[in-house]
Amino acid sequence: MTAETLTDEPMTEKQVSTKRLTGFGVLMWLCGLFGVMFIVNGIFVYHAVSTHRGEDVPRSYRQGMEYNEVLAQRSTQAAINWSATLDRSDDDAVRLTVLNSQGFPVSDLQFEAKIRHPADRNKDQVIAIQSSGDGYAVDLPDVTGRWTLQANTKDGTPFFFEADLWL
Repeated sequence: MTAETLTDEPMTEKQVSTKRLTGFGVLMWLCGLFGVMFIVNGIFVYHAVSTHRGEDVPRSYRQGMEYNEVLAQRSTQAAINWSATLDRSDDDAVRLTVLNSQGFPVSDLQFEAKIRHPADRNKDQVIAIQSSGDGYAVDLPDVTGRWTLQANTKDGTPFFFEADLWL
């Protein structure tokens, strides 16, 4: 700023702003800002609802009610002290090995198994696990990406196994 602009002289008409902020102007600004906010929120809500269907597990309320049964099954499984490992060979064959408490392979189990997609349950698939020597051959479909394998015994032995897979 120069010394000339800091004088006590009255302002000329060119220096006085002709735009005044009135109540109507404030109302228009508020309506505009809230309008933009509602439009952006509407876009976000649309994309959230159209891309994810909500709960990933069907009947989650019922599962919560039956959680004590799940805890009892887990404690029974812990009491038999079995362990399982999932191995992948060079030819992409996947093998499940179940060991008893002494470290010996457990054979002749029958499994119900599926692979679950982490983000879309519509992509989940039931798979077959066949007894093969000292372990089990896992028959995987031709899919790629991250999946979770879940295997549960059918014959009454309380054994559940879950492992993440990158295919």
